Amino acid sequence: AQQINYRSADEFSGLPQINLGYGITGTTDAGAGQRYLSWYEGNWYLTVHAAAVNQEDPTPLAKQTVAFLASNSLPAPQKYGRISFQTAIANRQRDQEISWQKNNVVYRLQTHTPQTALKMAVSIK
Repeated sequence: AQQINYRSADEFSGLPQINLGYGITGTTDAGAGQRYLSWYEGNWYLTVHAAAVNQEDPTPLAKQTVAFLASNSLPAPQKYGRISFQTAIANRQRDQEISWQKNNVVYRLQTHTPQTALKMAVSIK
């Protein structure tokens, strides 16, 4: 859990909620010019980060991710999986990350865009 920065749903108790579609509800957290939208799908903890100071909104990317995962399956983590996406895509940066644990191994994908990360992850059998 520590190696992939997994957070328990209890940590989001009482935060504002948002409907992401497909029966998924996320929670929003903001402060210090940052916005985070987080939710759970099975053993996966997903979060989208946006810079409020740059007028970024995590909701569209979160909804796109939920829609993609409604018809595509991620590898099943044994216990913990995490997706961490950034709304801002910086040149030559691999800020989009998907990590999951199976037995005593942590697998990690880091890509330039969220769409590439998702397509790579769902292709893994």
